[in-house]
Amino acid sequence: MSIVLFSKNYADFKWCLDELLGFFAQAFKDHGWKFDDYRVEGWRKALEDAGKLSGLHLQNDANGGAWRTCWSGPALCNLRPRARWYEEKLVSKIIKEVAKYLKRPSLNVAYHPVGIESRMTEIIELLQMETNDVRIVVVWGSGGLSKTTIVKATFNYICSEFESSSFLEDVKDSEKSTSQNKLIWDLMTDKTPKIKNVPRATEEIRQIFMFQRVLVVLDDINKFEHLEMLAIDACFFCPGSRIIITTRDIASVGSLKINAVYSPEALNEYESLRLFSLYAFGNVHSHKGYEMLTTDVVQYASGIPLVLKTIGSSSSKLSKSEWQDNLRKLKKVPNDDVQGKLKVSFDTLDSE
Repeated sequence: MSIVLFSKNYADFKWCLDELLGFFAQAFKDHGWKFDDYRVEGWRKALEDAGKLSGLHLQNDANGGAWRTCWSGPALCNLRPRARWYEEKLVSKIIKEVAKYLKRPSLNVAYHPVGIESRMTEIIELLQMETNDVRIVVVWGSGGLSKTTIVKATFNYICSEFESSSFLEDVKDSEKSTSQNKLIWDLMTDKTPKIKNVPRATEEIRQIFMFQRVLVVLDDINKFEHLEMLAIDACFFCPGSRIIITTRDIASVGSLKINAVYSPEALNEYESLRLFSLYAFGNVHSHKGYEMLTTDVVQYASGIPLVLKTIGSSSSKLSKSEWQDNLRKLKKVPNDDVQGKLKVSFDTLDSE
């Protein structure tokens, strides 16, 4: 990580670049007769590129709007301590921003995250990160549509914006106390012993939620009691908190007050071809002679990432006749039968 500091006339806006170049105009002129034009132009280009970067400015950030006043006028010597206060505040802000990246956890998302970024962006829009209310977003859809992968990417991207965060995976298959203690452990600064009593753990979670802005992701919920034992209710959360829930059954969220439901779309043809080819051929394009077979398999996979991944993973080892056999099986499955397509893809792996 690199931090670039300009001592004068640098800010987030393009007009500052003109101001910066104006400040150094005489320097460029002086250097023009000492050095060749190519070298001077390189320096000028470096300044232009730096001016396009987003950054912080003492006059605009950390309440530094009055900084210019602090350093001018007859009361200069009396106002310098206040100016130093602005500087210290800006440095603290920079430290906090850097710390976000240094402490950011990294959940494993996907080996080939095709189509994930655009869907992650749609979820972030629903979360409305700029508001200070508590928002709950449910990601709902059938198996194989990469719900977990998408929310993992979302978690990685935004978790540094919160005081603490927790990602609970496969909640429906986990013991109640296991999920509760994982949540408590993730959110507590002072790690506490495991709590075996479910009601007591629920109350402990409520207390944690009330006093810090948190990000909580609950993956694969299939019963409303999962939400109850984890104290998932907007009224328990500190303002600014965000909760993401994934489920195959929208009825499992019961009477929970939610702000938005997001249903990830299947991959489009372009995305499907890329994902399948990456697993089948190791690159984004199919091998010569396999173009039509690849197109047909992708068409019948209906854009389901898990189907594309599993069939693609095994197809690199198959002959053309075996590819054609798999295609015939896929054609027998109704277009809306996701589980049927998944069965064909897993059977392909099992047969090896």
